[in-house]
Amino acid sequence: MGVYHAGPVLRARPRANVLRGYAGNEPQSLSRSAGLAASQTILSGQAIVLNASNLWVLADDVDSHSVVYIAMHDANTDASANLVYANTDTDALSSGKVLGLSTMGDYEIETGYYTTSPTPTVDDWLGVDAGTAGNLIVVDPTSASAAVDIVGRVTGVVDLAISGQGGATPNPEDSSASTLTVIQFETGFQVGRGS
Repeated sequence: MGVYHAGPVLRARPRANVLRGYAGNEPQSLSRSAGLAASQTILSGQAIVLNASNLWVLADDVDSHSVVYIAMHDANTDASANLVYANTDTDALSSGKVLGLSTMGDYEIETGYYTTSPTPTVDDWLGVDAGTAGNLIVVDPTSASAAVDIVGRVTGVVDLAISGQGGATPNPEDSSASTLTVIQFETGFQVGRGS
């Protein structure tokens, strides 16, 4: 649930939506709650990893071989790693933590945080984008010059404004997003796949 001040939260992309496998922060789920590192803005649906201090940071390809998670909450920290009220979900404010779903888990997740070039299509492999921290990107482990970490496989590309997911009037959380196209993917973390 977003933080509401004078109307709905304006978003660049829709929140993460878990289509299959979500049991919250229960012991049988491969999920983890942790605080944020200093000067971080993490949005629901972005790829995140734990740093050496076990705090969330946006994932990029530099974090090679780290288990990738998908953020379920929006959170924002200042330079002292304190949560900032603006743009932070109430769940994160009250607990001081953000829930991440592990790509090692058995989830199907929908996110708007992906790089559009190359264009994702069904059955494409996904990795973490080195150019845009927090985004997923299509990777080809069979033609990579070096091994790549896989976080999952695309199961669908959906425009929430016109599909059955959002209909003619998208869900309120999505209606303010400027980008309504999302990818759906099954998680399946694999370290160093390819050449």
